[in-house]
Amino acid sequence: MSGKIRVALLGLGEVGQVFAEHFLEVIQTEKMPIEIVAVCDHHTDSPIALGFAQNGVKVFKDALGVAALGDQIDIIIDLTGNSRTRQELRLKL
Repeated sequence: MSGKIRVALLGLGEVGQVFAEHFLEVIQTEKMPIEIVAVCDHHTDSPIALGFAQNGVKVFKDALGVAALGDQIDIIIDLTGNSRTRQELRLKL
């Protein structure tokens, strides 16, 4: 890994949105070498998904699309709470 740690967030529902907002705040406040490069949610037209898109973050409707980014992502944080999504990701990765 070089430079920033590239993170993808899966699930921008109630918990995911709160996590994403707090995570962004910590990254900015602490000047951490972390970049959110992709997010995934079934509602790609939600205000938080659109906000990420406006800032150049890739927005996906399907978690497997995120997994297809391969080595463009260092860490995937799964906030979906969906065991099927988790299992599909493990198989894909």
